[in-house]
Amino acid sequence: MKLSTLEEAVMLALRSKPRYGCELIEMLSHFSDGEYEIQYGSLYPLLQNLTKRRLIVHCEVQEDSEKRKGHSRKYYQLTELGGKTLFESESFRTRLREKGPEWELLL
Repeated sequence: MKLSTLEEAVMLALRSKPRYGCELIEMLSHFSDGEYEIQYGSLYPLLQNLTKRRLIVHCEVQEDSEKRKGHSRKYYQLTELGGKTLFESESFRTRLREKGPEWELLL
């Protein structure tokens, strides 16, 4: 299953633990040194697409904090299929790098 660079980046962020949308946006921006400044209007359709493809799942968690005022927050996490797909994508990139420097331009 093919992944876009942004899909792969989101899935990498979810590899260690479930995260919510705003947290994903902040992580992508921080770890890409601002290269990925994704907006909510782009992130949520991407998350819906990954969910539809069964690469991630989500659950809603009620939060009692003053800021959230009891509203739920959706946390996304990688599925087993998502983990396998991410591994395959990373393996493919590694194999291309091993082929030589001309492939580095494509990555």
